[in-house]
Amino acid sequence: MPWPPQSLKLCLLLAWSAPLHAQGERFAPCEALVATEAAAVQLGSITAAVVDGALQLSGDGLFDGDGPRPAACTHPDGTGAVHAIASSGFGQCVVAAEHGLFVLDEAHPVADLADLRSGCPDGALLGVAPVGDGRLFVCTETQFGCVDLRHGYGFCFGAEQGVPPGPFLGVKKAGDAVVLQTRDGAFSYRPDAVAAPRPTGGEVERGERTVAFGERLQVAPPVDAPGPTRLVARRHHHHLLRPLVDGGLPGLRPGQHTVEVFALDQDLRRVQVGHYAVHVPLPAKFSTRWLPLAAAGAGLLVLLAAVPRRGRRRVPRALLRAGVFSVLGLQVLAALLGYGRSWPFMGFSMYTETYREGSLLYKPQVLGVRDDGGLVPLIDWDLGLRQDGYWQTLSELCYGDEDVLQHHLAIVAERRPQDGVTGLRFTDTRKRLTRSGPVDVAPVVVREWRQP
Repeated sequence: MPWPPQSLKLCLLLAWSAPLHAQGERFAPCEALVATEAAAVQLGSITAAVVDGALQLSGDGLFDGDGPRPAACTHPDGTGAVHAIASSGFGQCVVAAEHGLFVLDEAHPVADLADLRSGCPDGALLGVAPVGDGRLFVCTETQFGCVDLRHGYGFCFGAEQGVPPGPFLGVKKAGDAVVLQTRDGAFSYRPDAVAAPRPTGGEVERGERTVAFGERLQVAPPVDAPGPTRLVARRHHHHLLRPLVDGGLPGLRPGQHTVEVFALDQDLRRVQVGHYAVHVPLPAKFSTRWLPLAAAGAGLLVLLAAVPRRGRRRVPRALLRAGVFSVLGLQVLAALLGYGRSWPFMGFSMYTETYREGSLLYKPQVLGVRDDGGLVPLIDWDLGLRQDGYWQTLSELCYGDEDVLQHHLAIVAERRPQDGVTGLRFTDTRKRLTRSGPVDVAPVVVREWRQP
C-alpha cells in the first residue's frame, strides 16, 4: 500500500518528538511517510528493485541481454509477494516478503532465506527498517519486532512495550527513528532511546562453577534494565550465542570452559553481565584410575585373540592383526564417544551427519576493510593467527575489545601494506544445498570493526 509523500513538517515533528520517547511512551504518533531509502537498492554494479510485488535485478554482465530479470531464490516456493527491500548497511539487500526475510548481495545475487532461530515475528513480512549494525525492525500484519541477523534472534513487542494495536501495514526508516504504519495511523519509534541493560552494581558477575557431565550450567547474573531482558551465553572459542534454557546452558563437555553471559534488551543491544570459569569433571566410568587398566586389559585380550593357531612367524602376524583391529576398534569407539576429528580417528558426525535439501554449510572468512569500502580477503597468517578449527580463535576476535583488534590490524598492515586495510569484517559464509546443487548465498556478517 503506498504511503503519503514525505514532508519537511514530518521531519521536524520527528525531531521535536524525541523527548516523548521515554520508557512510558516509546511510540509517538506521527505522520505517515515514504521510506528514506529509495525503492531500489544499489549493490555495487547490481540494482535490486521491487516491480509488481516481485524482486528484480539488473546490472551489467548479470544477465544476457538488457533489462531487469526476476531474482533467483533458493527457497522451494520462492520469496512470494515482496513488500519491501532495504540496504542492511553491510553491502547486502534485505527483502521483506510473503515467505519471510531474504538476503542477497552483489557477489551472491540469489535471494536466500535468513537463518533465524527464535523470538522473531512469524508470517509474511510487510516492512523492514535496518538500523545499520545487523539489527532490523520488521513487522507482519499482527507483530512488530527486532531481528538480529548476526545471531538469528529476535524480540516481538507487546502491549507492555507500548506498541500500538494492529493491524500493521509496514515499517520504514526515518532518520534515527522507525515509523510503524498501522490501520489507525503512524507511530515513530526511536531505537536505543532508553538506557541499555547493565550488570547490577556496574560489575560483571564472575565466579567458578563445577557442573556434572550432562547437566546444565545454572547461572542468573543480576541485571538492571528499564525493560524486559533475555539472557544468552556463549562458550569461549565458539561464536554463536545460545539462549539459556530454564536459566541453564546445556551441552558442556568434560574439561575446562569459559562461559560469558549477555543480556539482550527489546532492541537486541548486547551487554555482558556474567563471566564464569566452569569445570566439567569426567564421568566416573571414564575415571583416570580405571581407564588405563581397562585399556591395558582390552589390548591384552585383543593380542591373545589375534595369535594364530598355527603357521610360521606367529608373533609378527599377531601384532599386525592386533594393530589393524585396534585401529578399527578405536574408530568405532571414537564414533560412539563423539571424539574430536583428529586423523586417523574420526568423530561421531563422520558416521551420523547427514545433509538434506535446504541444509546450510558454514565456513568463516575474515575480510580487510579499506577506507573506500573495498574488501580484501585475509587468511590466518595475515592476522598472525594459528588455529585448529574454524572459529577457535576468530570467535575471540569477534568478541574482543579494541586493543585486541588493533593488535591484529597492525599485523595485517605489516604483512599486507599494499592493501591499505583499516578495518576488519568477520563473516560466516553460507552454502545452501538445493535440488539443483549447492549454491553460494550471502554470508552472515558477525562483526565489522573500523579503526578509530
